[in-house]
Amino acid sequence: MVKKWIQQARRGMKKGSLHKALKIPMDTKIPTTLLTRIRSAPINAVVKNPTRVGKRRVKATGCLKKKVNFALNVRS
Repeated sequence: MVKKWIQQARRGMKKGSLHKALKIPMDTKIPTTLLTRIRSAPINAVVKNPTRVGKRRVKATGCLKKKVNFALNVRS
């Protein structure tokens, strides 16, 4: 097992890239319901945002799904 797996996983990501992709301001928290919907959707599917924050429709690309999965893993 790697001791500092979070630091190694974040190495390739830019800070705030998930917020920018979802059009959510950096000072607000990304809703968990939106993240779980994006993670469960198939690749290239359009996901409707169940919350009032950010974009109304989001295309679930492979890169976005990786970022969402990492966000959910770090959050829990």
